[in-house]
Amino acid sequence: MRRLERLLAGLYPRAWRERYEEEFVAMLEQRPGSVSDLVDVVFGVLDAWVRPQVASEGGRLVIPKMRTSLLVVLWAWAGFVAAGVPDPTFYA
Repeated sequence: MRRLERLLAGLYPRAWRERYEEEFVAMLEQRPGSVSDLVDVVFGVLDAWVRPQVASEGGRLVIPKMRTSLLVVLWAWAGFVAAGVPDPTFYA
């Protein structure tokens, strides 16, 4: 397994990796890498974290806990970005 494939697979949640990592890495190794593949993988990682379809912890689903945590982080990031935007009238 090449280093890039291992790194990309490591971005996914643990439950996802346990289920799909071997197939995912095999698929990536069969084709030459491209920017569009990298973008697709990034969006796949985000989707796997926001809407996990493979998630369990001791027999109970952890989807709501993961979704809430991720949404809090994303909203905090959006707030920091918005706070850093200068007021348009500041330079007038």
